[in-house]
Amino acid sequence: MAEHSLIYDWNIHDPVPQRSKPIEFDDETLRDGLQSPSVVDPPIEKKIEILHLMAELGIQAADVGLPGAGPRAVADVDRLVGEIIAAKLPIAPNCAARTVQQDIEPIVELSQKHGLAIEV
Repeated sequence: MAEHSLIYDWNIHDPVPQRSKPIEFDDETLRDGLQSPSVVDPPIEKKIEILHLMAELGIQAADVGLPGAGPRAVADVDRLVGEIIAAKLPIAPNCAARTVQQDIEPIVELSQKHGLAIEV
């Protein structure tokens, strides 16, 4: 058996096809990234700092929380969406939610309050 049939050279590849749209990123750090039991939920000031770092990296969208989780989550999402607007960050906010009224209502209320679409 020939060596080339046993070993694949990963350094040789076909040309990358042209994309009709650029790749976009939706960062989950501020919500799903905090789900591990070994992770400490940072204070809102750190979350705002992370949001600014996302903007500097060119991330287009970010999950800013799950407001249905309670008052602190609502307050954090409120501050983060407010910061996106105040700092004119080029990030589209989105939130996690179950398909139940208690999860959807706070997102709708925050979207109305800030006049900014929040994807669910």
